[in-house]
Amino acid sequence: MRNLLFLASLLSFLSFSGYCAAQESELKEQVAQIQTEEEKEIAEDGLKEENTVEELDLSQTPEVGSYIEQVPIVTLPDCNNDVLIALVSAKVAEYYQRHPAENILEYRRQTLLLKNLRAFNEVPAAGFTSKQNYNVANHLLMTKINFGLDDNEVKLCKNAGYGNASDVYLLIYPQNVQAKVSILNLTQNPQEEFSVIYPNIF
Repeated sequence: MRNLLFLASLLSFLSFSGYCAAQESELKEQVAQIQTEEEKEIAEDGLKEENTVEELDLSQTPEVGSYIEQVPIVTLPDCNNDVLIALVSAKVAEYYQRHPAENILEYRRQTLLLKNLRAFNEVPAAGFTSKQNYNVANHLLMTKINFGLDDNEVKLCKNAGYGNASDVYLLIYPQNVQAKVSILNLTQNPQEEFSVIYPNIF
């Protein structure tokens, strides 16, 4: 570029000072040649810069999933879990304290039911029908629909007692980051719902 400016200045000076036409023509050719060579060099340098741009290595880009906060997996307790049984028994005892028996038969029923809450056995949630228990089957179906759960994501337990006071069920399912335990068939009113929260430890 400096050569081009120098020759252009020299050409202008010679033209102004009356330099001979032959030598002036020769200088013009040199100026044109230098200009062409410099333009070619600039174009080649630009092409080299484009070719040296590094391509993105997609293998090094972080996975999208790495930016997504992982939701903790809720572990459902076993039906015979001691903490679960203690929570359920305390909830039922609290209810009976607020609703004492009105007669001796009801008192005996409550006493028997509390004894039958000491142990629970798991009942398969898959295929549970209204023939087994209408109220429980209805709660099970509505819970799966409302929370988008499959049979393998819920747990159904039944107390291990005998007699009319034995048909108490526990429906256990994940809710937020904890396990909710619905106590079914505690009263004769199917609209009443009792539940406890089983603390989920991660």
